[in-house]
Amino acid sequence: MSIRQKYSESETSSDFDFEPVPKGRYNCELLDASARQRLFGSNEWETEINWQIVDGPSAGRRIRQKCVHRESMAWMMRQTWEAVGLGGAPWDGLDPQSSDAEIWGNWTHQIHLRAGARCALKVDINRWKTGNGEPRAENTVGGISPLAASTANAPAPAYEAPAANQYGGHGHGNEAPAHQAPVDNGRPW
Repeated sequence: MSIRQKYSESETSSDFDFEPVPKGRYNCELLDASARQRLFGSNEWETEINWQIVDGPSAGRRIRQKCVHRESMAWMMRQTWEAVGLGGAPWDGLDPQSSDAEIWGNWTHQIHLRAGARCALKVDINRWKTGNGEPRAENTVGGISPLAASTANAPAPAYEAPAANQYGGHGHGNEAPAHQAPVDNGRPW
């Protein structure tokens, strides 16, 4: 199939609903997780976790959970870790001298590996106005818990922590595709 054909068949942005879902509790499936440096010149990093609502009138809609890599977000780190069925702590298996960035990177990577896990999200709506007064709204995640009878969240098998600096301390973005062994380029990331 050519790019021209795929382009013609693809949905346009007008086919999507960008309005936030109503505030409430939603059963969701974990799609993926990745870390990135925050926008607008900030030196902070954040993890974005993408969820899809699996039932009810909002089924199929997506929720983006953002977790800034700060000590004040330890509650979200722990709730997410436990809700997706991971045991222990994100630093288990890492060098005892691991930096906070390496711990956040391992957390993001392990969450990403749990794609398919189902959890309950407490979803809120954050409303604000842009600098020119335009109203904006987005969903935020105010809590996360495991689903009582979910087999998707069986405890994860024991895992080996990534090698030092394999993921740059900021998530899984630098890992090699599954079909390709990582290349040692001499860089620490």
